Amino acid sequence: GLLVLGPTNYEEQDKNALTHSWRRLKSVVDARFPQQVRLTFLHDSIKRLLRDANLFHEFGKFDLIYSCGLFDYLAERTAVVLTRNLARSALSGGQILIANMVDHPTRWFQEHHLDWHLIYRTRDELLDIGRRALPDAPIRLLEEETGANPFFELVRP
Repeated sequence: GLLVLGPTNYEEQDKNALTHSWRRLKSVVDARFPQQVRLTFLHDSIKRLLRDANLFHEFGKFDLIYSCGLFDYLAERTAVVLTRNLARSALSGGQILIANMVDHPTRWFQEHHLDWHLIYRTRDELLDIGRRALPDAPIRLLEEETGANPFFELVRP
């Protein structure tokens, strides 16, 4: 199974984004992996996500947990705790992929013109979150094409 996490800001916008994501991903997954992959989409509050370590318990364990656009808003300690909680929902050998933006050339535009402020981390800080959350797990850094939003990958022991 695959668990996808993203930011939550506005109730109706979140439902629309989740519906859009479900439609796009479901059709691709069904075409490429018929009857092999279960997608789980959950519309819930960020407060519950951060406070309820058992939020995903009823869904079983996941092969892959993916988060992009969420950790950019979290304090370091919160990011470590959430990573640890997410890892509890992964199967042994399951992957946890978590992205966080690093400082980039268009940051000034985001902040000054869009009033969009994030918590930027260095690649070392991002890896440190993963190491602190799961000290015994293999970890590596993955880069996306722009280099502005690297991921750390943990493999749950």
